[in-house]
Amino acid sequence: ASVFQPVNRYFAFVVASDFPAATLLSAIQQVDKTLIRDVQVVDVYHGEKIPAGKKSLAVGAVLQAPDRT
Repeated sequence: ASVFQPVNRYFAFVVASDFPAATLLSAIQQVDKTLIRDVQVVDVYHGEKIPAGKKSLAVGAVLQAPDRT
């Protein structure tokens, strides 16, 4: 574990309705295994302002570098 404080960030991705959230989480985790401590889906939204056949996946990520703030 790092002595440096973690940072929480949230991102939204508009994807096909049948796109598996696990695929997105896996891709995010592969970006930087040292910096990204945790990633989770925090919301799935279908509705107004999201095109038909799509969904919005809101993802929360905890970033924590082992050697810097």
